[in-house]
Amino acid sequence: MSKDRTPEVGDVWIDTETDRIYHITLVENDIIWFAMIYEYSGIQVFWEKLDMFCKDCKYLGKSKANINDLFKTENEE
Repeated sequence: MSKDRTPEVGDVWIDTETDRIYHITLVENDIIWFAMIYEYSGIQVFWEKLDMFCKDCKYLGKSKANINDLFKTENEE
């Protein structure tokens, strides 16, 4: 997270109302793209305006994993 509390790629945030955890995948202008893992349907990607996202969510820290690596296999080069 930057000094001005703006989400950055790789950050993990939690929705304070639903306790859903989000992994930031892309930040473009004032739009935040984030991934959420659902127990039954897998990963889904959503977007939200920056001001609404920061109002509803709390910063947890940087992710130790890269979301792009979740579906890589040993056979990939």
